[in-house]
Amino acid sequence: MSDRKRWIRFVAYSLEIILLYALQDSPWLFPPIFGVRPILMIPAAVTIAMVEKETPAMSFGIFTGLLMDFSASAGLGFFASVLAVLCFVISRMSSTILRVNMMSAVVSGLWATVVAVFLGWLFRYVLKGYSSAGYVALHNYLPVCFYTLLLLPLIFYINRGIARTFRPEY
Repeated sequence: MSDRKRWIRFVAYSLEIILLYALQDSPWLFPPIFGVRPILMIPAAVTIAMVEKETPAMSFGIFTGLLMDFSASAGLGFFASVLAVLCFVISRMSSTILRVNMMSAVVSGLWATVVAVFLGWLFRYVLKGYSSAGYVALHNYLPVCFYTLLLLPLIFYINRGIARTFRPEY
C-alpha cells in the first residue's frame, strides 16, 4: 500500500508541475507587475523538496528545471542542474535541521529563487559582457523574484496537503 501511495503522490506532483508550467506560460493569466511575470516552477520544486526525501526532490528539481529551460530558452540543462542541486540541499536541510512550516518555506524559497534567477542573470548578461547588466538585474530579475515569492505560500500548502494525504509518516 505504501508503494501505491508513493506513486500516487509522485503523479500528483507531476500533474501539479505540468499545470503550473501551463499556467506560468499562459499570456494573460498572471498580469505583469513591473513588466514581469512569476516563475512558478521554482516554488513548486522548493516546496516539493521540503516534503520529500533527497532523491525524489532532486528528480522533481530536474523535471521542473527542464521545463524552465524549455520556456526560458536557456541552455538545455542549466536550470535543471541548478534546481537539482538546490532541491537536494533543501530536502536534506528539511530532513535534518529545518522544520517544515510556512516560515522555513518562505526563507528557503527566497534564497533558492534568488540563487536560480541570478545565476541565470550571471550567465546571460554578466559573463557575456553586457553593459546594462545591472539595469536588467534591478528592473527585470529582482521583480521576478518578488513576484514569484508572492505565490509561494499557495504552492506550499498544495504540496504539503499532497504529502500529508499520501504519506503516512508525514
